[in-house]
Amino acid sequence: MLTGFVFLACFVLFARPTPLSLAVALPLFLAGLAIRAWAAGHLVKRKELTTSGPYAHSQNPLYLGSFLLMLGACVAARSPWLPLVFLPAFALIHVPVVRAERELNRHHFGERFDEYAARVPAFVPALRPRVEVHDSWSSRRYLANLEYNAAVGVLAAVLFLLLRLRGRI
Repeated sequence: MLTGFVFLACFVLFARPTPLSLAVALPLFLAGLAIRAWAAGHLVKRKELTTSGPYAHSQNPLYLGSFLLMLGACVAARSPWLPLVFLPAFALIHVPVVRAERELNRHHFGERFDEYAARVPAFVPALRPRVEVHDSWSSRRYLANLEYNAAVGVLAAVLFLLLRLRGRI
């Protein structure tokens, strides 16, 4: 949590956006939000092993989406300092979380998780699904997972950058 606040503080302090940096970052923001929304619409936390949707391509699509969002923030802010904060912060936050989640999934789902983990890449997605997909995206799951908060966060960051660009902040 602390590393996220450090990144946010650096983002606010060092952001020097330009119209071009915002335009280049926009596809990263959209891709990150789309991946996170797709994943959240399939995810049923702690009750079932989710293997449908993006989980058929990557074990951690939510983190992949977060990576793209943070990368978009670095590009949009146009600060050479942000990547120096972002990459270690991302690793410090996500590597231990992924390890803990793997152990939790192994504990809850046993051999089924081991088979899934052996077929599906941990982070960088496979182009083709690595497992059979039996479930579809659900707006109910998307809302239950509170994924709209990511869109609100990106919107707030973009508004901040636009205000900074216009010299209002």
